[in-house]
Amino acid sequence: MQKIIAIRDLGFKIVFTNVIKNLTAPLSLDLIQNQFNIINSNEGYEKFYFFTSSSESIYNVELDAKKIFNNEFEHLIKNYITPYKQKHSSSFIYLSSFIDIKKFISAESPFIYFALYKLAMKIYFKWKKEIESNPILVCQSLTSTFIVSILAKFLDLDILVFDKVGPITKLYNKLEKHNFDKRKYIVVSDLVCLGTEVKITKSLIEFSGGRYLGNVSLIKIETLAREDLNPDNIDMTISIFSVTNENNKSLNYYIYTNLTPLNE
Repeated sequence: MQKIIAIRDLGFKIVFTNVIKNLTAPLSLDLIQNQFNIINSNEGYEKFYFFTSSSESIYNVELDAKKIFNNEFEHLIKNYITPYKQKHSSSFIYLSSFIDIKKFISAESPFIYFALYKLAMKIYFKWKKEIESNPILVCQSLTSTFIVSILAKFLDLDILVFDKVGPITKLYNKLEKHNFDKRKYIVVSDLVCLGTEVKITKSLIEFSGGRYLGNVSLIKIETLAREDLNPDNIDMTISIFSVTNENNKSLNYYIYTNLTPLNE
């Protein structure tokens, strides 16, 4: 409650959504009267404005948490995309741009921590039963070591580091030092484009006797339409932000080959 008051005193307008009944007293919501506060069927609040003013611009804002987060992610990531126009090192394609994930994580760390919390929640609900048997989070690049370490703390899971699985496949962490037999693994990436590195890591895990559960990433590139994908496909990456045909133009991010386009 002290933190909430401190935020309010900084001049922010605080709005709660999906408030259960048991939180009404701890948050002192009964002390604030606002005609726009919406009570839900469980005697909690679908939406609760933590102030009494009857005329605020925020009343006209669509408070969809997912949309707000995605819009903010897109707004921030634009600052870390630079022209590239070279071939992709591990896949036979060309890229128009380079997303500097390292710089993004370093410069926007408070936002990244929140993004990784959301990703941890996705992991928990996707593999809720498997989480109980303590699967191992696999890190496959130096950039993803930060990501996997935060996820491991959120989920209380162990980490396996493959020092380098990428365009030049070089594995410094010797496989024989780790017992893969009958263990379960979730591969953690920073950005998944075509998934070449993930497939390499998956093969290493399965060849060594482990069970691959799936792959998660901070960002993924959706090269196929979602309706053409099977959501139960084990090779489908779970991410917190996607570059799609709806936002790739505004992000100036394109993938292309040397073949003649269909419309020419």
